[in-house]
Formats: sequence, C-alpha cells, structure tokens
Amino acid sequence: MIRTEAMWITGLLAASFAGGVIVNWPSADSLPGASTVDSSNLSPRVSPYLPGSPGTGNFPLTPYQDPATALTTGAVSVGSAASSAPNMAGAESRQQPPSVNPTPRPQNSDAMPDDSGSPNDPNATGLKQPPKQGESVWGQLTEDASTQVPSADNGNAAGGASNAVPTNQGVVPEAVQLGDRLLLGGNAEGAYDHCQRLWSLEMDRLAPWQLVRMAMAAELSQRFDLANDHYRLAIKRSAPGATVQLLALEGMARTLNKAGHRRESLALLSEMYLMYSDAAVPELLRQEIARQLANGLQQQFNESPIVSELIENKRLQYHYTEPPFTYLLQLLDSVGADQGLASPHVGLEVLQQPSPMAGVVLIKAQLAGRAYLDLINELQGMTELTFVVSDRANRELVGRLLNVQTSAMSLATFLDMALQPMDLVWQQEDAQITVATRAELQKKDLAAYDYDRLARLLQQLQLLYPKGQEQAVAVMHAGNNARLAGIWENARDQYRAARKSEPNGELNAVLHFNEASLQMAEGEKIEALHNSYMALDQTLQAELQGEIHGMIADLEIEVGNMEKAVRAASSATRHSDDPEVVSKAVLALARAYLLQEQFDDANRALFQNKDRVLGDIPQRLASLFGSYCRYQKHVDKPGLQDEGQRLVLALAATRDQDIQNFADALIAARAYSAIGIRNRSVEQLKFALQEAPTGYWQERIRYALADTLYQASQLREAAAVINEFRKVSPDLYPKVLNLQARILLDSGNADASETICRTLLESPLTRQQQADVLGVLGNTLRSQGQHYSAALCFAGLLPEPVPDPIVPVTPLPNPPQ
Repeated sequence: MIRTEAMWITGLLAASFAGGVIVNWPSADSLPGASTVDSSNLSPRVSPYLPGSPGTGNFPLTPYQDPATALTTGAVSVGSAASSAPNMAGAESRQQPPSVNPTPRPQNSDAMPDDSGSPNDPNATGLKQPPKQGESVWGQLTEDASTQVPSADNGNAAGGASNAVPTNQGVVPEAVQLGDRLLLGGNAEGAYDHCQRLWSLEMDRLAPWQLVRMAMAAELSQRFDLANDHYRLAIKRSAPGATVQLLALEGMARTLNKAGHRRESLALLSEMYLMYSDAAVPELLRQEIARQLANGLQQQFNESPIVSELIENKRLQYHYTEPPFTYLLQLLDSVGADQGLASPHVGLEVLQQPSPMAGVVLIKAQLAGRAYLDLINELQGMTELTFVVSDRANRELVGRLLNVQTSAMSLATFLDMALQPMDLVWQQEDAQITVATRAELQKKDLAAYDYDRLARLLQQLQLLYPKGQEQAVAVMHAGNNARLAGIWENARDQYRAARKSEPNGELNAVLHFNEASLQMAEGEKIEALHNSYMALDQTLQAELQGEIHGMIADLEIEVGNMEKAVRAASSATRHSDDPEVVSKAVLALARAYLLQEQFDDANRALFQNKDRVLGDIPQRLASLFGSYCRYQKHVDKPGLQDEGQRLVLALAATRDQDIQNFADALIAARAYSAIGIRNRSVEQLKFALQEAPTGYWQERIRYALADTLYQASQLREAAAVINEFRKVSPDLYPKVLNLQARILLDSGNADASETICRTLLESPLTRQQQADVLGVLGNTLRSQGQHYSAALCFAGLLPEPVPDPIVPVTPLPNPPQ
C-alpha cells in the first residue's frame, strides 16, 4: 500500500509554518469508506441556533437581553435542549433537519446510559440538562468536564488524525449554541472568548468541530494568523477527507487570502478543486471551493497593471460575496465528522475527445501521488494532443506529485488547476499544448490566458449556483471581463442575465452601476442616468456612493444639467476616500462651473482641492482651467498681463492627448479664443463637435464654431456650419439667426440678411435680443443706401418693410416647435 502526501497542502503545513501539522493523504486503497452526503438534504437555510429556527425551540431573547441570561434562567426546555444539540448521529439526523422534539440517540458505547435509565431522563441520552435558574453554564461545564469529555485515547486515532467528538458529548449543547449565536450575530470577539473558555476545559480532548468554530471566530475578528493555527490543528485532528477537515482547509485558504497570501491561497484551492469537486463531496463545500477560487483569481486578474487601468477608465465595479457561515456551521454539525471520501484507484481515463481541443476533452482520474511529468506523458499517449514543456517549466515540475479525484472534468480545467500551484500556464495552438512559466509569456498572452481561465471557472460557478446571489455575481463578473476584452454586446447580455437572478442589496447597486457605465460608453445617457440613480439609492457603501456621484456628475454635464452636475461632483468629493475618484470629481466640478461661466466658483473649487488632483494629465487640465478662470478678471486690460501670460503657458503645456472629451475641448477652445489664437480654438471646437452628444451640446458647440469662424473672417466656412442647423432650441434660435444675418451681410448678400432680420423680429425676443437684431438690420439697410430706415433701426424702431421682400438663397433654420 502506497502512502503519499498531498503536494501543496502537506508541504505548506510542514514547511511554511514552524510547528505546523503534516497531513498525510492516504492512497486510494486506504481511503476510509463512508456513505455520500447530499447537502441538499441539510436543514433549511436558516441558522439552527437563532431564535425561532427549526430544531431549537424558541429562545426568549430580546434585542437588549444577554444571550447568556437566557441560558441560565431555565427558559430552555429539556426537549428543546436535546433537539438543538448539533451533530446528531444516525442516518435520520443526517438526511433531514432535526425536529423540535426528536428522540435523541446515543453517540457511542462510552456515552451509553444504564439500561435502567428512564427514556425521559436527559442523562439517559448522554446529554446534559440545561442549567437551573441561577446556575451558571460554566459552573456546570467545569464541574462535569472530567467525567463527560471522552478521553484523548478514545478521541484520537493512532496516526495523529482523530475522529471528531460530537457536540452533544462532553459539553452542554446550549453553550455551543451560545458561541454560534455570538458568531452569527456579529460579535466575533465575544464568540472567540466563549470558544476559548470551552477550550480551556480539556484542551487535548476537544474535537475538530470546536477548533473550526474557534478559527471562524478568530477569522471574523481579523486575527488571521490565529485562525490559521486553529484551522491547522483541526486538520490534524480530523480524519482524512472528512467534512470537518474540508471545512478547515477551505477556511485556511480563505484566511490566507485575507492575510495577503493570495498565491498560497489559490494554490491550496486549486488542489482542493482537483480533489473535492466530485458529487461525493457535499454541495456546499464544492460551491465554496469554486466561489473562493473564482474570487481569488478575479482579484489577481484585476490587480495586473493593464487590467487595473482598464477597470479605472471603464468604471467597473466587482462584488465579492461573503462565506455563508450560518450554513457552514450547519454543515459542520449535520454530517459525521469521521466520514471520509472513498473512491477506487482507477488511474486516468479519457471519457470523450470529439476534437483535439482541451476544452472539450473530458477525463476521469483517481490518482494519488502521481508525478506531473508522467501524467503529461500519459495524457499525450491517450489523446490526439502533443504536449511541449519548456525548460523552465520542466524544472518546476521535476519531482512534483499530484492528487486527483474526479469522475468527469474537462482537460482545460484540469490543466488550469494542476498548474496553478506551480504558477505555470498553458497555451494551445492546433493540437499542441505548450506548458510554460508566466515569465515566459508576453503581457498580452498572459492576460489572454488569465481571461480564458477565469471564463472557464465562472461557467463552472454558474453550474454550481443555478440561481441566487452567487450566480448573479458570477454572471456579472463574466460581463465585466467581456467588456474589458472589448466584447460589449456579450457584456450587455451578461448583465441582462444577471438581472434575471433578481439581485438585491449591494449586489444590485453594483450591477446598476456597471449597466450605467456600459450605457454611458455607448451613448445612452438617459438610461445611464436612470441606472446611476438606482445604484445610488440602494448602496450604503460610501466608496461606491462617491463613484456613483462622480459618474452622475459627468452624465449631467453631458445632458446639460449643470446645477445637478455641480451637486453630484461636490458629493463625490465628500463621500469618497479613493484619491482617483476624488481627483476626477474635482475636475468635473470645475467643468460644470466653467461651462456656466461661473469663473469665481470654478477657481475656488480648484484652489481648495489643488492637492487632491492626481496625475500629470489632470494637473495640466487643472492648471489650464484655473488660469482661464483668473484671466476672465483681466480681459478688459490691454495686453496679456500676468494672468494672460499664465494662461498662454498653461495652453502651451497642454498636450493633444490631454483633451479627451468635448467639455475639456470646449473650455480649451474658449481659452484660445480669449487670447486671440482662433485657429487653435477652431481645432478644439471641431473636435468637441465630433465628441459631443446630440442635442444640447452639439447645438451650442456648432454655434460657437460658426461664431469663431466668423470672428476669424472665414465667412464661407462659417456659413457652411450655420447651414448644418436643422432644428434649433428656443433659447438658441435668436442667436443662430442673428449670426446668420451677420455672415450674409459681410458676404455681400444684404437682401438675404434683411429678410432674416425682419423674420427674426417677428418672433418673441427679449429687449436685448431685439436691440441686437435691429443693429444688424440697421447695418444691412445702410449698406443698401436706406439711411433713414437705418437710423430708425439704430434708434430702436422698426422701419416699414419693402413691398416685395427678397427670398434668401440660404434656407433658414426651422423655428423651435
């Protein structure tokens, strides 16, 4: 019989931590046999230890009552105490949730009462009675610990692995429940202190289920090293392949990731995926392994330089669900802890290979301590694929062993998981698979591999979670990744699919935010605004609120709601602690003020937040905006003066790539025009006209472009821009016709200019607009020799029109509806 060690799990435990525990994985011939546990038969997904939950009776707790008081006042009935004991033995208790008053069954011969005991006597079942009124739970535990806790010889097997002591032996079940209730209620520190008091009774005799509880409490109280110590000890004390051991391994991977050791966590989870992804493992554990692995790989993917920059530019949010500790505790107490996983050593078998693509080749493997290189050679002989291992990858694989237990797995997924612990990657071209180190791949190829690996794992996660929040998270992350890859239509479909799972809470807010980001990029501004406000109304996270406010500010600027843009940008600077979000919000606030020509407010916002603008491009833009604001106070002075010189320097320092949106281009165009550099102003306005959304801003930028061309005496180009108007907004209609009349007058077409002016004077105008139009009409009549009529116009009076007005050759824009 061959006795081997798990490649990473045992290596980490033995080498990485002083005094660590070595877990020897038995060969397939020596794996302990046990019946398969179907997690779908666990009790309903309600904590078995909360008031009113199935199997506990009703604990009379109020929000202001100490849980320990309820245990010491005799409020718990004997039947309730018996029924709420976790880890009830027997097939019936494993296959269905415990009833309120079940008939307890003894756990083993050591705890078997005398035959003469009454069946109604709690002592006849090996259970302790609840404490009487005024009697301390801890007093009863301390008093009877030496007689109730099984000896170390009974609890520990010869090889160092032990069978777990059920929770209804040695300790009062209500005391265990109290710790669970503290843990699930958010008092992790109190739960850990409670578990420590249980631990202090008989340190060497407590079972792995209690160690896992202590580890969970330490984990939730952010003491990750301590949690890892407890998880390791639980691994040592539990039977190989037992549920409690898998819970401990899964918890250790989780705490390693939280402590910043993501590479070690991913390596452990990859090995667990190869060993425990079969149906013989409880579904909840399989889901947790895949969920944690997907979260870790997604975080690793997002932290790469290329991807992190894309995420920031595209404004994407990811959501990571928390472990279901309620259900993990329920699983811990619902399954026999001495239960191992049995599977025969059948070696490697190829189930299907319809084509030489790793994604569709299906394999079956039950291998223990198999050399990597031997396995690769065997795969090459059994399939139509050719494997090429680089020299550097070969050095990593020499002497390394692999354990696999799977009844069906695609070759692509197998390679993903098997190579992850060594930090190796694989690529397929036609029928050849190349195995290499990450350092041997170019950044683009490495990003493509990570993307494909994540896509495969997220698909597996969706199969494990056919519905619910976890399924929505997997689908949304797939949509985000598709958008990073430039597949926008796929991203839209994934978001719609995630919406079908009816997400709620923070997940729903994140999904609305991502939908708004995609719609904003595709030009659907109104829909993006709707989703942004939906996300804002549903999130309680200040960081996400700041990000949403920043997006709303940009969207309100694009649709022309400057006042709302100012409020949103100001809120973003207050809510967010993310320097990048704040930096963008400060510039958005300055843009909103500048586009309204509120120069003092814009200058004040930039000055107060000058240290919060980060990056070379944002700082150059902030310098340009501030210089332009201050120059407006000195426009009437002759020459450029000091502020004009600063504005010239700021414009000279600005590069073409700094101007990335229509708002910045419009502000830069106004700045160039203010100092008389109209050719550069025209360039910026043309760019702004291309980038601006249709409607509000395109009309105003087109008018500004025509006016600038007219000021530069480029009359033909100005007339062409004016002729592009079709429908015009009511507030802009008088300005457009006035400018058209001036262009026609200077072009020598006085008759057409007069007709436009008289047509415009028939419209409702303000006093200032009427005076401007009369001035243009007066110049037109004077150019025609009608000096008396011109004088009337200059005096503010409208002269009589000529009998037959000339029809202009240039069509007029349609008046507002």
